[in-house]
Amino acid sequence: MVNMIGGLLRQVALRAATIPSEIKSAFDESKHGGGQGLRLPEMLKLFIKAIVSIDVVYLCVDAVDEVLRKYRSELLRAFRQIVQDAPNVRLFLTGRPHMGA
Repeated sequence: MVNMIGGLLRQVALRAATIPSEIKSAFDESKHGGGQGLRLPEMLKLFIKAIVSIDVVYLCVDAVDEVLRKYRSELLRAFRQIVQDAPNVRLFLTGRPHMGA
């Protein structure tokens, strides 16, 4: 989950003229903090901060049904938070019909 949001954050940060200092310092601090890395709440916060200044952000996530069942609700909660905190986001998720099973 953290890797997915981190990958999205990386894509947004690399498109910017410069990587925002808050993002850079958060990653630097996580490296020096015993190598734990950023946790999902911090990663979501950074991602939302990075995208709120963009006019419209389209997120397309394919094969949500392939996410392990034990992580699906966490994934959906993360996307709900993104959409609530960044109204400029348009979210498109795909999955096969058996996802709810």
